[in-house]
Amino acid sequence: MFEAVHYQLPKSVSFHQATKGKPRQAEKAIRAMLAALADDVQLHPAMELRIDPPAEWTDAAVAHACLAEARAQFGANGDPHEAGGTWTLDPDQLDAAIEFALSDERWPKQALGPIALHFSWHFNWRNFPKTFPEPLASWQRGTCSLMLSFHGRGLRVAPSFVFPVAYEDPAFQQFVDRLGALAPFTINPRHFRRMLVNPKTGGIRYLKLT
Repeated sequence: MFEAVHYQLPKSVSFHQATKGKPRQAEKAIRAMLAALADDVQLHPAMELRIDPPAEWTDAAVAHACLAEARAQFGANGDPHEAGGTWTLDPDQLDAAIEFALSDERWPKQALGPIALHFSWHFNWRNFPKTFPEPLASWQRGTCSLMLSFHGRGLRVAPSFVFPVAYEDPAFQQFVDRLGALAPFTINPRHFRRMLVNPKTGGIRYLKLT
């Protein structure tokens, strides 16, 4: 039986949590964290940029200005007469997309939106073995993922981490302490679960630690 520790936010907190500090600094801290602790880092190809149409919480002039700039920078998208739009961007557009998502600092702050950017990094941890049983071995982009969501001048993250080590192993807590020191978001011990994989059937069970 393969045993690991799984970390994911529960549905009760919407699978997302806010980062610490300003989005620009938090995003740089996440990249530094991955550079220090992760291997096989890949950007999921489904990177989405969205411009919300004007609404009761979004000023029409700001929404229209953001939409015009998005079309100028990332190309036409759908009906040119639509008041909003969505783009699926290529990985090589990541830096430009992040800078664009942060560019709403130039306009008056809106109650919500209008710029939203979502993307995920996938990876494995450098300090642990990378030999996994099925179905983990077939996960094409690594056993861990971290989704970033820029929206409303904030940055939220959705972590899903697999630590291929027993919870009681001292190496696990040592690594989590290091991760917590580098991550610009809180690692809450309540969200750890035992992950058991049956190598014969590929079945996965998640158990509470207590």
